[in-house]
Amino acid sequence: MGMLGLLLLGLVLGWAWMVVVTARSLARPPRRGYTWAVSKKRPSDPSELESPRAFETVDIRHNAIESGPVWMIPGDDPGGPVVIFCHGWGESKMDILARLGAVLPHCSRIISWDMPGHGEAPKGPTPLGTSEWMILEDLVELAQGEDLDAREREAAELEATLEDEADWDAHFDMRPKPGAPKVVVWGYSLGAGIAIDLVANRANRVSAVIAESPYCLAPTPARNMLILKRLPWRATIGPAMFLLGMTRSRGPRWTGFDRASLVRDARCPILVIHGDADEISPPEDGAAIARAAGTGEDGTSPSRGTLVPLPGATHFDLWLDPARAEARAIATDAIGSFIRSVS
Repeated sequence: MGMLGLLLLGLVLGWAWMVVVTARSLARPPRRGYTWAVSKKRPSDPSELESPRAFETVDIRHNAIESGPVWMIPGDDPGGPVVIFCHGWGESKMDILARLGAVLPHCSRIISWDMPGHGEAPKGPTPLGTSEWMILEDLVELAQGEDLDAREREAAELEATLEDEADWDAHFDMRPKPGAPKVVVWGYSLGAGIAIDLVANRANRVSAVIAESPYCLAPTPARNMLILKRLPWRATIGPAMFLLGMTRSRGPRWTGFDRASLVRDARCPILVIHGDADEISPPEDGAAIARAAGTGEDGTSPSRGTLVPLPGATHFDLWLDPARAEARAIATDAIGSFIRSVS
């Protein structure tokens, strides 16, 4: 019995260790920066593209938020909207480089940033889509010419007089000033969910959302990524997501995360582009998000969601694989038409 007990204890400790390793690997994805780009023989910034583009790098430090380097890339249409790009899990702001051709002709500026826990952002774990929308909110206000420090001072002055959360939200969800550019947020995978989270909480600032390969629930891409990498997941993914949910104030069930539910509160158009062979974010999730967009709690309002399936495209190959030329052309055309309709 003593030996059996030791074996059982060893199994339990081994399982617990695997759960912790799984949670840590999801919370701290590999970083993609200059060294990664060089090792993959890819451009590391817009100036290294085949057709080099001018850009500016800024660091945003506001309200205890340190963003890391943010790219400001001029577009080809001075009267067009500003497009803010939010990358996926384990990616970085460099992901915009392969997508520039789809947006440059239609926008005045592109902003691409490293989300917490990614790229060149300050050290630390990723919130995994639970709170990044608040940083994205600052980027939207910055794109529309707001003085972030002045907005923060106004909030401090109003704090004593605001009576409830609705008044507080009204202050932060003010419509942009006259003449401010429209903003389109383009999010990929994890970034798509963050864009949806933003327009669910701040409906007045953003004119439209492009959701590329979105998913509804947090465990879905985590499980599928482990399967794709042929790592053990059946006994670890549930407890790991439990731990991650608890440490991100979402609880064991990730309450309030479901993107298909959140998108009902959006009041802007939502374009969903989704590969029909996506092995990480199920195409059914993209369809559910597009179907739910703008329909409201009672489900009777007309949907503002549009779904564009991309034939043969997986989660990772749309913008770089020569074999996906057809899907890439469909996505590029859909994105161009969508941004022009917003303008």
